[in-house]
Amino acid sequence: MNEQNEHLNTKTMKSKRSFLILFLLTLSISSFAQTDNLSKDWIKFEKCGFTFSAPKTLKDLTERGIDSCAESLQDKNIIIHIDLGWYSDNFEGKKSYPNFTEENLLINGRKAKFVTYVDDFEEGQSNVAGLYIKLKSKGVMTYAVDIKIIVSDKKDLKTAKQIFRTIKFQK
Repeated sequence: MNEQNEHLNTKTMKSKRSFLILFLLTLSISSFAQTDNLSKDWIKFEKCGFTFSAPKTLKDLTERGIDSCAESLQDKNIIIHIDLGWYSDNFEGKKSYPNFTEENLLINGRKAKFVTYVDDFEEGQSNVAGLYIKLKSKGVMTYAVDIKIIVSDKKDLKTAKQIFRTIKFQK
């Protein structure tokens, strides 16, 4: 009887090990496919002390910050505004906007606030995805980055979140 139990335990362990290997292999192939997909149509941008990947169709717009690093990129589907400095938007004032959502993310090892909402710009209603990351504090002042990605089609908010997840801060 002991031999039979030992044989069953060995068989069960082999099955669990095989399942785990298969699961990890599937996960790594899936991750590789997503990264590979981004690399074909996306390029790396370096702005305000960090890098991120986004569609290669984005073009730089000239913008100057008075006391911060301000950058903008745009193509026919998306506008990206970046503001890094002491007076970055933490999106607290947007909570009353239509369809406001808020979620905490971890971006490149840093705590981040991810928001979405609808805003009325000159061009009409637009969907906005925003990201706020505190970088350092000095008294009541906070040095942070806020990034707004503006899209006309709500389904493109997923693309905005993908862009945010590629952010890497330079040391």
